Amino acid sequence: EHPSHPLILMAEWYNQSGSSDNDSFFSSSVSETDEEKDEVQPSINPEFMDLMDSGDDSVDDKRVIKSAKAKRWEELQKITKNIQQKKSLNDWVAIFEEWNAMLKCIDKAKNVIAEHGLPSFVIATFLQLEDFINETSANKDLVKNMKKQNATAFNTVRMRFKKYLDTDVAGIKAKMTEWRESKKEYDGEDFDSSEEETKVVDDDDLFGSDSGEGSEEAPAPQKKSQDLRDEDIKWTQEKVDKKVSEMLLKRGTKAYDKKQHYKDFTFLREKSEGLNNQIAIDFHILNVLHDLIPQSTTISLKLWTQTYNLLVKLLTYFVNEPELKLYETKDEFHAAFGIETDVCPLPANAVLGHLLHSLEKIGDEYTSALQAAEAPSEQYITWLAHENPLLKLYDFAQKYYTNKGDYKRATVIAQKMLHYISYRHETAEKGQADPNVSQTTIDSSANNAAEDEDGNPLPVAEEVEEVVVLQTPDIKDDWNITELVPQLCSFVCRHHPEDRQKRYSILELVYHYAIHDKYFEARDLLLMTHLQEKIHKAKPALQVLFNRATIQLGLAAFRIGRIQDAHNCLQEICSSGRIKELLAQGINVRYQVEKSKEQEKQEQRRQIPYHMQINLELVEFVHLVCAMLLEVPNMAQSRDREQKRRVISKYFIKIMEYYDLQVFTGPPESVRETILVAAKALERGDWKACKDLILALPVIQLLPNSEAMKELLAKEIQEQALRTYLFAYGQYYDSLSLDHLSSMFELDQNVAHSIISKLIISEELAGSWDQPTGALLIHTQDPTPLQLQALSYADKINILLESVDGSEQRSFEHRRLVAAAGLTAGRTGPAQVTQTQPGKKTTPAVGAAPARPAAPQERGFTQRRGKKVNAFNKK
Repeated sequence: EHPSHPLILMAEWYNQSGSSDNDSFFSSSVSETDEEKDEVQPSINPEFMDLMDSGDDSVDDKRVIKSAKAKRWEELQKITKNIQQKKSLNDWVAIFEEWNAMLKCIDKAKNVIAEHGLPSFVIATFLQLEDFINETSANKDLVKNMKKQNATAFNTVRMRFKKYLDTDVAGIKAKMTEWRESKKEYDGEDFDSSEEETKVVDDDDLFGSDSGEGSEEAPAPQKKSQDLRDEDIKWTQEKVDKKVSEMLLKRGTKAYDKKQHYKDFTFLREKSEGLNNQIAIDFHILNVLHDLIPQSTTISLKLWTQTYNLLVKLLTYFVNEPELKLYETKDEFHAAFGIETDVCPLPANAVLGHLLHSLEKIGDEYTSALQAAEAPSEQYITWLAHENPLLKLYDFAQKYYTNKGDYKRATVIAQKMLHYISYRHETAEKGQADPNVSQTTIDSSANNAAEDEDGNPLPVAEEVEEVVVLQTPDIKDDWNITELVPQLCSFVCRHHPEDRQKRYSILELVYHYAIHDKYFEARDLLLMTHLQEKIHKAKPALQVLFNRATIQLGLAAFRIGRIQDAHNCLQEICSSGRIKELLAQGINVRYQVEKSKEQEKQEQRRQIPYHMQINLELVEFVHLVCAMLLEVPNMAQSRDREQKRRVISKYFIKIMEYYDLQVFTGPPESVRETILVAAKALERGDWKACKDLILALPVIQLLPNSEAMKELLAKEIQEQALRTYLFAYGQYYDSLSLDHLSSMFELDQNVAHSIISKLIISEELAGSWDQPTGALLIHTQDPTPLQLQALSYADKINILLESVDGSEQRSFEHRRLVAAAGLTAGRTGPAQVTQTQPGKKTTPAVGAAPARPAAPQERGFTQRRGKKVNAFNKK
């Protein structure tokens, strides 16, 4: 039997979930001899059953026993350390979580605290946190510029901290006062009574020894993994393969030391022979780098850069060495060679690896790092400077897969590129100076070093003091955005087998067209997908992308002056009250519902990074301005008329009614209030005040070509003011001069004539032109108050007649059924049968239902009455 080859184990190693404790226990028991099985095992104390570790292969490993005091103190020290770290980031959400954890830990340790008292580092943490709260409260600008979620957490911590000190459950307030009087500064580094309460115990101490002297001997230090560099071995390829196989089997077990594996794999790569063997070990190193990513926090910039550089090297190997064949699944290998992957040796030029997964992983970690960073901070900008190198890596990988003929994986990379490049604008791309990230160095002692779950720094390549981002060969980052995005979308739609990914790419292209003011191309492309009919059944990620594309489409329509189309695109999302959630740009705490931790994590992963977000204030401005320009003339047209008003924007009418209910309205302070005041001015006919209010808003500067947009808005306000004036005050005039109207609203006569002519043609305005005098003749056909009362009375009569006809018909049917059954109305006894003679009329019994031959005449009479009423209505 051939031993397992490292190249074979590599693909299985990455997907390996780790051997269980029972598997390692039984695997070790198989090698026992018969004499060892016959030996009588020493009895095990039940008190030490929870300390047993059946998954550890080495019997020489030591166990650490800690007292209750040491355990509680370590938990508290870990929490205090986390609070110190979050204070430096001004992350009050995390501080609030750690504060709650500390209070719970203090409550659990109340028995230990009652016996030994509070440790000094806890008191110091309370003192430092109190000072930090006071400093933050004094800095008004800092509190004002906080994000809403961070500010809410800060206020909660401030109130609960004060309330907790007032209760003084553990006597902390008195100790804090005593501490301030005695000492001024404290670094919180001491950890008293933790080392003396901890001891290292051998396995013989737990299970008993034959000599009985195990407990009296001095405890030995814990056994550490041996470095391969210290071993005096003459390494050959066979020994390297054997050692790699042993190391792969440790992954997922307690014997898996990530730091040591990284060093050992780096050393074994130097001793390995052959390029394919070195590349295989590079994939093992890539796995270790993935394992070093902490689960509780995001990846560090240094670790991300090391992973990036290794991927660049691997891609360079495969591009420069065409004879090397990469197989990323077992099925591909079996289809190529007709053998299974467990057959040794593998072909010389075959390499098993997970390149595509690693490329997706590095992009996901980059996005997670942007989501976790506070924007716009220095850390966020540092991360953002590495977006171009990531795109160059993806471009390099796509060309490799395309030349290889693997279009399925090439489309996955193209989809990733679309995600990071579709939000960019062509003018911004040309105007910005691309950062020379290749010269960026990261000091090993930087604050953003990776940390494990316990807060300890992860030692990744400690001998490397700085990491330089490598340049991808023959790949430039001076892309033509307007050409690259459609090419990538076309490539995905042509080669990707799944319709879901095609929809993603099309929505990215719609978003790209919209930000470049290509409204008609984006609209037609979105309508061709028919996504608006079934988007409610799609996954949340696709819904978010659809919402973002729709919002950008509305903004594009507004920028080219199509007010009605812009309002149609923005109305549904903006009036929902959940625009943050629908665009994945935050969580609305006001309408927050109960969610599980998994749902919160998924929602957090869907959040859009800060530099890709759409300005919500700008979206609200555009939506309300469009609603004002459409709804104010509509309200003026339908006022004092009997027909039902056609509502264009229910949301705008609602906030207008709420504004009217206010007893006192001061000067407008927000965008919404300013637009409402401008709408009131437009309703009165004061279009100049409306224009001044709208154009004075600072948010209009966020629109591209703001000066041209101001001219466009001023023209739209003047035109809608003319329509509003004619609807509101036209009934009071017999004629209006065109020169007077054009001068009143500062419009060209041709423009004013065109607007009024459209109103006459659409029958919105009853009037006609007097060509010789250039005057507008108003035909007033509005009913007088007496006519309005008469019409209302006629409507009520019609309703009454309809109800009477219905009741008569039901009564007739009831009497006919009773007569057919031979029963008399109102009797409860048996029916009376009357005999008749020929030629004589029969007299019905008392209470019997009479015949109704006049029913058709009554129906005709009702119809005639209805015709009379209708004629009255016409009059």
